[in-house]
Amino acid sequence: MWEIAIILLTWFVGISLVIMLVYWIVSSALESSKLATEVNELKQLVQQLINDRENPASNDASTRQVQSEVNRGQCPACGAELALETTNCPGCDLAFLNA
Repeated sequence: MWEIAIILLTWFVGISLVIMLVYWIVSSALESSKLATEVNELKQLVQQLINDRENPASNDASTRQVQSEVNRGQCPACGAELALETTNCPGCDLAFLNA
């Protein structure tokens, strides 16, 4: 009788460890994909800032894009929540232009 209880307990612990490992792997993969998306967005913003400095004539399009991000209530640089009337981001102090 004790042998069966020990076998069942060992099996339960093993199954629990496998479930925790699978959960950890899946959650890690999801976080990596979110992080990759955020890094790509930041790369695009940095490239846009570099392009704007090199070619001031294209500033109108970038201003509209930044303004549309502000209208959605989120800072395009750091992702902080913004009120619609915000002129500077409270998280990173990015200044927004009025459209």
